[in-house]
Amino acid sequence: MLSLLEKVFFLKKIDLFATLDEHDLAQLAGAAEDLAVAPGNFLFQEHDPGDGLYIVLDGEVSILLADREINVMRPGDCFGEIAILGSVARTAGARAKTGCYLLRLGRAAFQDLFGRRPSLRQAVLRQLARRRLAIEQRLARTTPQTMGIAQREGSR
Repeated sequence: MLSLLEKVFFLKKIDLFATLDEHDLAQLAGAAEDLAVAPGNFLFQEHDPGDGLYIVLDGEVSILLADREINVMRPGDCFGEIAILGSVARTAGARAKTGCYLLRLGRAAFQDLFGRRPSLRQAVLRQLARRRLAIEQRLARTTPQTMGIAQREGSR
C-alpha cells in the first residue's frame, strides 16, 4: 500500500495531472485507492457504469472493445476517464494482461477537481485526442476495409 506522499509523487509524473499544484495532487492522492489485480481479471467490462479512473503503477492492462484488444495500458498510463466525465457507461472493457498494481480515482473526487481546474480539463482533452488518434491509426493498420466504410459514411 502506497503512502499519501508516494501517491502524490506518482500522480505528478502523469501527464494528465502534471499541471496540478501540490494541494490538488494531495486531494486526489487522498481519494485514490490502491488495487492489485491478478492476470486475466477484469477491472470493468464494456457497458459497465463508469465509476472511476485508473492509473497503471505496474503491469499491463488490455483495453477491449467487443472482446478485441484495442490498446495496452502500461505503467504511467491512465484510462477510464471517458465514462466518469460523461456519466456514461464504459466504452470499452479493461482486463489485467499481467499482474497489475493500480491507483483508482473515484468519480466524485475527479469530477470535483475537473470542475475547478481548467488545466486539468485541457490535459484530459489532449489525452482524449491523442488516444483517439492512436486508436484510429491502429485500426487503419489492422482493418483497412472498416476504415474505408467509415470514411465513405463520413463523406455523405
